[in-house]
Amino acid sequence: MLKSNYDEGKPVWWATVRSELIVKLIRKFARPRSPQTVLDVGCGDGSVLSYLQKFFRYKYYGIEKDKYLVGLAKTKGINCIKGRAETFRLKKKFDIVLLLDVLEHIEDDKKALINLLGHLDRNGIIIITVPMFDILWSQHDITVGHKRRYNEKRINELLLNAGIKPVFKSYWNFLLFLPTLIFRNLQNIPHLKKDAESLKDLFGIIFANILRVENELILTKLNFPIGVSLIIVCKKISNNKKS
Repeated sequence: MLKSNYDEGKPVWWATVRSELIVKLIRKFARPRSPQTVLDVGCGDGSVLSYLQKFFRYKYYGIEKDKYLVGLAKTKGINCIKGRAETFRLKKKFDIVLLLDVLEHIEDDKKALINLLGHLDRNGIIIITVPMFDILWSQHDITVGHKRRYNEKRINELLLNAGIKPVFKSYWNFLLFLPTLIFRNLQNIPHLKKDAESLKDLFGIIFANILRVENELILTKLNFPIGVSLIIVCKKISNNKKS
């Protein structure tokens, strides 16, 4: 989780709904045993892990490159250390690794995934979310430090080359794809940018409830044809040879 996921210290509406989906995916795909160990890479102020604590008695750890956010995560009881996805080293394997809207901020995304894989237990899972489609690229992406948006070919090749296989994959934020496209294009027009920003709070509650409906549909294995983001649950490829 990154700074851009917050508004005055509180998670923005889509980040909250995303956390709700993460809970459901953990229940569906993680091994049914306790205790589990969870690592959130790019954990921000620890809000996702703090939310998970309400549902699971797991052991939670975080990696975050921003020193200030590391401090905030620790106030939530998260065992968080300062580090980068590509280079951190822990003498520990994890059952669940979270990489939520982080890969797009990293220049060498393959290096980051390979490093994460080295910290994943043999039967563990990685849950990844990334923004999709260059057509949605806007000033927002530049402001929050995105290096790229993804497409399916690029993300599939990235996972394969890192030695990871998807066991679940779905577009997310399908129902809001068109509104997001319109909003992002308004943000690219200087004299309309202020008006576009003023609409965020107005539609936040409505959009959050739409996404909650979508979360339930995703878990029924309904395949949406498009979406603002892609969410993937992955495992190690057995006996893989990373290129």
